[in-house]
Amino acid sequence: MVILFFSYCATAGESVFSKYDIFDCRTGEFVSVEQFEREVLKNDIIYSLESHDNIGHHIIQEELAGLVSTMNIGKTVFAHEFFIKNCYGHQELLDKFSRGEIAINEFLDSVKYTMDNTEEFSSIFEIIAEGNIKPLALSIPMPFSGEIISEFTVTTKKLRGNIFKKNWPNDKKMFPTQEMLDESYKSLTEGEKSFLPQDGFKILCNKNLHEFLLPNFNMGIRHSNITPEEFHLSFWLMNEIMARSIMEFLDANKDYKMIVGTGINHGIFKNGIRASVVARKPELKQLTIFPMVAKNFHLSPDMMQYIIEFGLADYIVVLKKEVP
Repeated sequence: MVILFFSYCATAGESVFSKYDIFDCRTGEFVSVEQFEREVLKNDIIYSLESHDNIGHHIIQEELAGLVSTMNIGKTVFAHEFFIKNCYGHQELLDKFSRGEIAINEFLDSVKYTMDNTEEFSSIFEIIAEGNIKPLALSIPMPFSGEIISEFTVTTKKLRGNIFKKNWPNDKKMFPTQEMLDESYKSLTEGEKSFLPQDGFKILCNKNLHEFLLPNFNMGIRHSNITPEEFHLSFWLMNEIMARSIMEFLDANKDYKMIVGTGINHGIFKNGIRASVVARKPELKQLTIFPMVAKNFHLSPDMMQYIIEFGLADYIVVLKKEVP
């Protein structure tokens, strides 16, 4: 197991973020560590995006969690896409683990068959074990989400016939309308509805995210038996489910700050989960961090223009070191 020991202060008085380059995507300028940390602490929700198998991206999440928990003592939560609630029991196990009722080895052994890449979370688990951060499960098991997707797919096809053509979703007209989603929502059981925001299911994909995801849609469709409609609906369903978990927790736990670890697709262009939360809780302050790991970081003028123009994130945080 890889253990990445966390310490908020790398040396006396020095922030761990001193080993980072921090680029403000809104201004196109690099900013100081102090400015970045002040900005982070102003927010209720900090999305720390990741490629799931990139250890460097997890290091950034861990150090963000350490920063926030140090400044917001006793009221910090780390939520993650791979922490699954309901029948897998991750939340119950996470709660027991954070209270010291089960040891880390017992916890890891309990979740190893239902949670990917536990080794890459080892340092976060170390922080959780210290009792400074509350863990939160965001997702639901795939069989549950699969049943919901099937209901939506059947209903939307009934409403307008089999209109999802081969080139979908290149044609924006091929998106389900909100009216279709509302009608499909009515077909769900009360148990299925309980996973989604109380005002139903919304697809809030902006143009930048839509175009970014097209290769993923096409690749997923080629290598699986699902339809384009099912692929698109399943992606947004997970955003909506995770948004509900976030909002429910923050409604019940005032003054908490939350670090959300999730795949890049669920948060790039300040869309995805963030858009689902904004649609219901615009008063919550949110920040999106795009991670990079590079000893020598350089942005070409074209790339810098793209990042600023399309709003890739609020910040790019670059870990200036090599990781396994």
